[in-house]
Amino acid sequence: MRVDELEKLVVTLSEKMTLLETKPTKEVVKKESTKGLKKDGTPRKKRAPCGYMMFSNEKRSEVREQLIEEADGEKVPPGAVVKKLAEMWNALNDDEKEPYNTQAKEMAESDEE
Repeated sequence: MRVDELEKLVVTLSEKMTLLETKPTKEVVKKESTKGLKKDGTPRKKRAPCGYMMFSNEKRSEVREQLIEEADGEKVPPGAVVKKLAEMWNALNDDEKEPYNTQAKEMAESDEE
């Protein structure tokens, strides 16, 4: 009785295998990247940088070198650099932030033209 059940299972499995082997394979179609595009397919405008971004782009290499020196030449994670830059930005008063903010505004105005 068990042999009969096993034979039936083997027959059904072999039928399934032949169906799978003869079944046409689907072609994998990659979707085109829509990153940076609007819903209608036109490219999005890049945002103008803010004062903080201007500051961080200017000071990033200095901060990275400083943190590497403090870590005795070991690798410094990027998050530590960003954290230090944020602390430095928050420590500045409004008068010290003003040049970076005006530079960012000028860039934004020139991008609009």
